[in-house]
Amino acid sequence: MQAELIKNINELESKKALLKDQLDITKIAYEQMIKEKDAIIAEKDRKIAEQKQKMEDMVVEFGDMLRVICD
Repeated sequence: MQAELIKNINELESKKALLKDQLDITKIAYEQMIKEKDAIIAEKDRKIAEQKQKMEDMVVEFGDMLRVICD
């Protein structure tokens, strides 16, 4: 009886260690995915800001062209 309980405890401890390892691996993968997501968002934000600046420059340039035509 006692040997069975010890065997059961050992099996459960092994299972616990395996699950802990899997959890650690999953946490690392999750953290990496978050970093990649943040990098993608930062790049998209940079591109959006760049495009907004280009549009603003074009508005100013177009305004200057209209002033030259109208004068």
